Amino acid sequence: MQHEYDKFWILKREEYPAIWKEAKLLLMAFPTSYLVERGFSTVMVLLTKYRNRLDITGRGDLRLFLTKMEPDIRNPTALHQAHPSH
Repeated sequence: MQHEYDKFWILKREEYPAIWKEAKLLLMAFPTSYLVERGFSTVMVLLTKYRNRLDITGRGDLRLFLTKMEPDIRNPTALHQAHPSH
């Protein structure tokens, strides 16, 4: 029965559009606040005592850290030829 309320409101959104307008704000509040809290937590790690031990290249960009995407820096750089200095 857990999380069935979201499915209910998605099915009833056309039948009760005024109530759906308010209900969707409540249904979207948790995932959005979760992502914000996760972002704050990540920034706090960067700003605390751990900042001098950061491995920026190993951990990746903050935006990628908040997603499940894996950065692939080697593939795009392999496509470009290095230019020697003049």
